[in-house]
Amino acid sequence: MLLKSKDRPKVHGLPVPFVQLSTGKCKQLGNFATGQVSSIACSATDTNGKKYELLFEADGSRHSSDEGQGISVPTEKRRAKQSEQFECRLKADVAKVLPRDRAAYILQCLGEDSQDPAAAAPQ
Repeated sequence: MLLKSKDRPKVHGLPVPFVQLSTGKCKQLGNFATGQVSSIACSATDTNGKKYELLFEADGSRHSSDEGQGISVPTEKRRAKQSEQFECRLKADVAKVLPRDRAAYILQCLGEDSQDPAAAAPQ
């Protein structure tokens, strides 16, 4: 369990959760991948016998980060862009880029991949 408290130390302005080792299980009704989860119930017990429970029930509306437009199926162009981003992340991992430099490295990588050699050639 990750326990949140306003009294915990902060990193990057966010409180660091307290890790409490516990055992338990969660049950989910619905399909998380399609965004149609109706409920999630979890229960756990820590080594001191303290019990933790979580119950989430959806209100029936679809989750969306695009102001209620629903979850769209990725287009081929979007899939290609996601694939490029993934490749650049892998290159950053192989190059052992430090976390502070990772975003700049990935942006540079994406810039190099998106340049069309024919368009970049002088005329």
